[in-house]
Amino acid sequence: MTTPLRDYIYLDWERVRVLAAQAAPGEQPGGLSVLSGAFADDRRFYKHEGETRSLHASVFAGLEAALGERVADIGTGYDFSLWSPQLFQDGQFIRTTGLVRLLDYPWLASVMETMPRMLKVTQRAELSALKQRREAHQITQQELDDKVKEHQRQLKDLEGWKMEELTEVVRELFGQAVRLKVVPTGSQRGEMFVGTCLPGGFLESPAVISQKYGCDIDTAGAGNSGWKVVGMMNVGTADNTPVMPTGNAVEDMFERLALAVNRIHRVASAPQFPALSLTPLAIYRELA
Repeated sequence: MTTPLRDYIYLDWERVRVLAAQAAPGEQPGGLSVLSGAFADDRRFYKHEGETRSLHASVFAGLEAALGERVADIGTGYDFSLWSPQLFQDGQFIRTTGLVRLLDYPWLASVMETMPRMLKVTQRAELSALKQRREAHQITQQELDDKVKEHQRQLKDLEGWKMEELTEVVRELFGQAVRLKVVPTGSQRGEMFVGTCLPGGFLESPAVISQKYGCDIDTAGAGNSGWKVVGMMNVGTADNTPVMPTGNAVEDMFERLALAVNRIHRVASAPQFPALSLTPLAIYRELA
């Protein structure tokens, strides 16, 4: 039987390392064995300068195989009438295929800040071409003037967005993380997994991934590209977390403020049902 080849876009190696150290049967050393160096060459327990992405991918493939039926497959053939927050347990492993969207908000925010300059450059090039067409009597002066007015309206509309303020809010809400959204194959009512990826877990830079795929790395939405997302469910608590007063007036005041900020942050960035929160472990596809 031919071993399937995998093309990885993302892998949370440190989390995979921790899980793999616990999942491999018959290979779990005790603390003293680790400290004594008996497993000094085991990459699950020690970092090495020569670690490669191929090593990380191999360890993850072994981990996924070891998890076996503990990983729930969500996609083709799944009964989405059962979809509910109570269906999943916190920390449950899932594997899903479908429309996979990656939104690197920090990078996109940087691009958005340059949009006025990009638009001006694009407009300048377009006007130069239009002037040549006017001189060749392919368009009239009135058509050229109308295009100039259209360009002015575009710039005015863009300035009204106040890009600097908008991008600053985006950075405050999402930090340096990359947002992941997965609509499983067969989804009917907006069922979706939403997660946050660590920037260092990607094999390529945001610009390269965007040039290859755009925001959607599986535009068919039916898993036709074979992309799979493996992750762990996050089942959070209710937002009405009470204050835990210590009697220290200053500390209790800051705790109330912190809880208020947390509620605002969750309203602005946490997924709402039928979307569910996911911690991504890997995004990959199997190659023929």
